[in-house]
Amino acid sequence: LPIYYAVDRDHLREFALYAQDSWRVNSRLTLNLGLRWDKQMPFTNLDGLYTNVGLTGLYGVSGVGNLFQPGTLTGTAPVFKPVTPGQDSYASRFGNFGPSAGIAYRLPRTDGILSWITGKGDAVLRGGFNISTIRQGMGFLAGVLNGNQGRSLSTSNDPINFPSTFGPIGSVLFSNAIPARAPTSVDPNFPNPLFPLPVQSGQTVSDYNPSIKPEYVESWTFGFQRELDHNTVIDLRYVGNHGVGLWRSVNLNEVNIFENQFLQQFNIAASNLAIARLSTPTSNNYGNQGLAGQQNISLISTAMGTTNDQTTATYVAQGQAGAFANAIATNATRMGNLTKANYPVNLFQVNPLNGGNANMMTNGNSSTYNAGQVEVRRRLSHGLQLQGSYSFSKSLNNVTNFTLRN
Repeated sequence: LPIYYAVDRDHLREFALYAQDSWRVNSRLTLNLGLRWDKQMPFTNLDGLYTNVGLTGLYGVSGVGNLFQPGTLTGTAPVFKPVTPGQDSYASRFGNFGPSAGIAYRLPRTDGILSWITGKGDAVLRGGFNISTIRQGMGFLAGVLNGNQGRSLSTSNDPINFPSTFGPIGSVLFSNAIPARAPTSVDPNFPNPLFPLPVQSGQTVSDYNPSIKPEYVESWTFGFQRELDHNTVIDLRYVGNHGVGLWRSVNLNEVNIFENQFLQQFNIAASNLAIARLSTPTSNNYGNQGLAGQQNISLISTAMGTTNDQTTATYVAQGQAGAFANAIATNATRMGNLTKANYPVNLFQVNPLNGGNANMMTNGNSSTYNAGQVEVRRRLSHGLQLQGSYSFSKSLNNVTNFTLRN
């Protein structure tokens, strides 16, 4: 292939071992024990096609770990660097052990009222527990880096912008082959652009937490089975699981309204607006007009360049402090007004990118599932086969409403 065609070459290796044994303790009790070891190697790009920013690039000018610390500027502005071919995207680990255990116990025959439960010695109790790891696929893992800026090509072709390809007007007929040209890049140095590439205003940066751990699920079940007649059984089961350390993409650029005193000034602005509307109900002025009880809001007035506009007044009247702070933090002009007035560039966000996110793939999600299940099965007999089930379940997770604060 010509050199300007970039081919994505990646690999992802997996290894696993499994051992299991079934032990019949006596005529009523059977145990099953197993142990699995598996290891998924980190996602690896082989030809340096992707770019990354590393952990330092995710935290940007604030420095690694300095969340919600406006004025702490121990880091540097992020840049896109080509991944080293063959280098792991995150730390490799020894692997994971996943034990499993199961038990089956046939209840003895009883007389009296209990016989309605145990039957004629044909009722069984079953239980089990196991841990299994979750192994993400190639597309998911590559997608973490896919959004980063890197090589880009254009194969567009038209007679106005590229007359040399088409020749003189009228020289190319519809019956002719479509004129083609070699792909070009917005970077004149393509296919070997000059790295590192600066992160442009509004761009998003993405990378892995280098210490990310494998995610896994704990599962358990307990059930009771009883024969209703020679061909029909009923199963009553409880099933549950717990997802631990599930992977999620966390935006480190959560907007800060506390440590920077923005919330305090927002509340003052709300008071200012309420006072202004006592005399002028339609007022949108949330600044200090000199009315009794009004105070200055220097941070907000500096960022906005005004204290009298309808959009902001709506934020203030409705108590939308987060939305208002976001409207400042993601706006280059408003942030520029603040930095010119000697406010720190990370006043609102750890890695200020004027609207861009700082996405880190890390552990952070969890989930639970609990269910009660009833199942009736009848094997084929006298021309009739039957199976029916009912499940009542509840599932919870923390995918939404996530915050970086404790």
